[in-house]
Amino acid sequence: MTELVDLAHRLAERLAGGATLLVHGSGDLVPDAHHVVVEFMHPVIVGKAAYPALYVPAAQDVELLARPGDVALALGEAPEFVAAAARAGCETLELVAGDDGYVTGYHLLWEITQLVLESRERPADADLEFLYGGGDRGETRAAAEREAARKRTESAELRAAVLARYDIGLQACATAIGERVGAGGRVLTIGNGGSSTDAASLALALRARGLPAVCLADEMAVVTALANDVGVDKIFARQVAALAGPFDVVAGLSTSGGSANLLAAFAEARGRSLLTVGFAGYDGGAMATAGTVDHLFVVPSSSVHRIQEAQDALYTQLAARIRM
Repeated sequence: MTELVDLAHRLAERLAGGATLLVHGSGDLVPDAHHVVVEFMHPVIVGKAAYPALYVPAAQDVELLARPGDVALALGEAPEFVAAAARAGCETLELVAGDDGYVTGYHLLWEITQLVLESRERPADADLEFLYGGGDRGETRAAAEREAARKRTESAELRAAVLARYDIGLQACATAIGERVGAGGRVLTIGNGGSSTDAASLALALRARGLPAVCLADEMAVVTALANDVGVDKIFARQVAALAGPFDVVAGLSTSGGSANLLAAFAEARGRSLLTVGFAGYDGGAMATAGTVDHLFVVPSSSVHRIQEAQDALYTQLAARIRM
């Protein structure tokens, strides 16, 4: 955990000085890079500060967008991006994959960075005692390493538990999706915020296996037009109504299980006899009671980050099991 804590301290120092975080990932890491941006720009935990962050698609773009003193974060190996960021005067950071990929790593990076920044302002705040031993700065690094290790273990245990719990359900869902796709259907994935990037990752995972899938949240012009002219609650239901064929599948991710626009899309899909798949957290929320989700996978946790990490494991396993 030492390397991750070091990254968080370096990032916190720059952000405290007014830097912007510039995030890059290529290929199947593009959704993850966008996820990092939304973590810092729109924190999932109420009351946490927002810090400026941008997704940078290519090495040449960082030299156009960066200001001296900014921070450039690369997910995976990206030597051209890192070199270009250094030329632009950026502090350069690289996040490598763990056993579970990148998602737990960048969640922990955000969590530790937030707490380091808070400790600068309120070093003895009781809210920070769980991580900083009451705010003793001499213990900050060791305490952060212990807490990060604990959270990573917690995440791994939760992922293993939900995969075991839903082993039969995942297979049944994979079989149902395979039948639909085999008959000419497509998989339409949906989600908001960080869950929209997970929906994009699910679509990428399916396409990597030769299955037709598209993330409706990626349709920026359509999403913003519908949000502006019709309402945010309809951004996915309208797309389902216009796009869906008789054998299509709608798969949605929500940490709360209560996203109104997902529920509206599931209702639209049910009215058209489409197969519906949902991923939720907590107790499943409205997804568990609406009666419009054919296959529902609930992660029993109150931590948004741990929910998303376990959902990643669930939809990755689901994609791997689909056969046509």
